[in-house]
Formats: sequence, C-alpha cells, structure tokens
Amino acid sequence: MASRFSPKVRIALLVTVVVTLAAVAHLSGLTALVTRAANSGPATVSILSGDVHHCYAARADVAGPAAVHQLTCSPVHNVMDWYIKPGFRLAWSAPARGLTRWWAARAGAQPTPVTWRRLAGPLFGNTIATLEIEDRRARVLFEQPVTSGTLAVRARLELTP
Repeated sequence: MASRFSPKVRIALLVTVVVTLAAVAHLSGLTALVTRAANSGPATVSILSGDVHHCYAARADVAGPAAVHQLTCSPVHNVMDWYIKPGFRLAWSAPARGLTRWWAARAGAQPTPVTWRRLAGPLFGNTIATLEIEDRRARVLFEQPVTSGTLAVRARLELTP
C-alpha cells in the first residue's frame, strides 16, 4: 500500500523543498528588515498576515529592545475537515518543533535565525483581529462570531511589556 503512494509523497516532498528554499531566501531578507526595525526605536513590531485555515499570534526572539510579533488572521475562513485541525495543533507543538529542527539539522540545514513562540491559537473559524496602538502600547484582540450580531473574545494579548 505504501509503495502506491510513494511517488505522490516524493512529489509532495520535492515541491515542499523547492517552496521552502524560496521562502528561506525571502525570509532571510525579512528577518534582517524586522531586526533593523526592532532596533530603530519602536516599542513593538507587528507583522500582519492572513491565513484562511487558522489564526494565531506568535512572538519572535529577535535581538533588539522591541517586541516582535506575527499576528495572523482572516475574517473569512475555509472550512476544514475535522481530522485536519489536530494536525495544525500538532504542528504548533514543542515535540513537532523539536522533530523538525532535528530533521533540518540532519539534512544539513543551517539553524533558523529567529525562533518563534506561539502566544495564541491556533484558532479555527471566522475570526476578526483588532490591533490597538496607543502611544507606545499595543494590544491585539481575536474575536469570533457567536451569533450574527455577537462576537466572543478568543484571545487578548498585550504586545508591549
């Protein structure tokens, strides 16, 4: 049975490697840009992104006085089959992080220049994130609809110390 899926798995891994190599080149430039920004005087640097599968907030360990966060949210969400959500949760876990670092090191990859720590999520379903900035303070609020006119707070984070 496994041999029947092997070519598909090999193609998926090849595509993943090619996409990952392109992303690494792009992310090294983004890492340098974010590090410069974190050292230029702000209290926080927030990278805003969207994902139709899940929402989350993560903090980067970047050299510099500013806190650096990635805030990922999309108000319109793709519905996922029930068995995919545990995979997303597993991917965010410490064991998965350790396994992928081990696997990358074994393959000869350089350590990543930045490590991330999940602060909230993964959240599934339609979600609205609100970033509030006042003077040198920043906070983010993740809300999901309960009814057509009601939102429930799923996560509230202070982004500045």
